Amino acid sequence: MVCKILFFVLAVWAHQGYCLTEVRLDDRDVHIIRHEHLGSSISIAKPLFDTLRTCHITYPDGRRFEAYPQNNLPNSEIFFKNVSEPFTSCSIGFRNPPVSFSGTYELMDTVVASTTNGVTLTRQRFNIRITEPDF
Repeated sequence: MVCKILFFVLAVWAHQGYCLTEVRLDDRDVHIIRHEHLGSSISIAKPLFDTLRTCHITYPDGRRFEAYPQNNLPNSEIFFKNVSEPFTSCSIGFRNPPVSFSGTYELMDTVVASTTNGVTLTRQRFNIRITEPDF
């Protein structure tokens, strides 16, 4: 009987907090002016004390890259915006990108909640239009 109770307690302890919740945020339209001294960013906000586990970006051509914890982004014009913990969120910066980089990008992040230990997968699409400056 003690073994059964111990097994039950260990099973409950091992599975606590492994609930995955998926959240789909509304699409956003972003206008970026291409200039070497101007930058812009897209991001998915998270609560302050929650922990970012992964951050991925999908390019308009369908290629997906990991931006956090391993930064595998192929272009220097598009980069992961790194900050100190616990402020790290899924944030991607654009620095002087060519106009050909216009299109729909999708950010996906997984965050572990500090209160429940549950995991949330959040997705958001960004319709990015990059233009040349007219000034």
